[in-house]
Amino acid sequence: MSKSSEGFAWTPAQGYEFGLRTQAVVPSTLESDLSSEYDIIVIGAGYAGLAAARDLAFAGRKVLLVEARDRVGGRVFSAETDDGDILEIGGGWVHWLQPHVFSELTRYSLDDFVETKSMPEGCEVFSKPSRQTPATAQSPTEAEKFFGEMEVLMNEFYNVDGRGVAQFYPFPSTPPTLWHLIRKEQRHALMEHATSFFGIPPDRVAFTEVLRTIALCNFSSSMIEEATMKWKIAKGTTALALAILKDFKGDRIFSSPVRSISQGEGTHPVTVTLESGKQIRSRFAISTIPWNILPSIQF
Repeated sequence: MSKSSEGFAWTPAQGYEFGLRTQAVVPSTLESDLSSEYDIIVIGAGYAGLAAARDLAFAGRKVLLVEARDRVGGRVFSAETDDGDILEIGGGWVHWLQPHVFSELTRYSLDDFVETKSMPEGCEVFSKPSRQTPATAQSPTEAEKFFGEMEVLMNEFYNVDGRGVAQFYPFPSTPPTLWHLIRKEQRHALMEHATSFFGIPPDRVAFTEVLRTIALCNFSSSMIEEATMKWKIAKGTTALALAILKDFKGDRIFSSPVRSISQGEGTHPVTVTLESGKQIRSRFAISTIPWNILPSIQF
């Protein structure tokens, strides 16, 4: 099995090994088989890019898929251990509240899931208020109480319109009011809980994105865990990416970051220039480039 060019693994026997074993690493179309012009160039082989390329090729268009990484899946892929265990790198959980994702899963008969639990039987929960204080084990009763309190706090936190965000009204002029109603330790717990969802400090997350999360989870804070951290694809997220790629009838180039995208005139006005200097022209281009990468590309 191939290894990705990103990530690393560590074992007592081998130490650090760069690259992760994954089926997501796939070859590019042979250089000799590539064309200089296409109907559409799709930039990015994440799930949006893969689906767009597949559907356009199905519609009879001549499509080229370009990806900076050496693999499919974008920010999400499955790595495998020597023992055959599947580790999800990036996102990993799916739910039928994600209709487009679930449609693809059922299309490829990948709707077999593995359930994960925040409090599995026999699991120990440790509390560590700060870097300076030691971690202490919590009893199962304390842990259950904590999660119960967290659900109440999250309900209040989201309820900016008095209707659980079901109807969006302007934000209150004094949003910090909630802080006066909860204890200091509850405040820290709430912020830590929010950080686990977005991967960055809560003060860097737009509150509209927080509201969008609760709206996508059927306006229920109790549904957030169900929809975002409970069900995993049994065969791994890479199985879905590979299934879509298999259906894609077009050309593909991997390990090729895009340097610039320009638009001129003629029947193929779009020119995509790769870091290697190679230029490809097309009638149209679809970009699924992540926001944080856009500044590195010249338009």
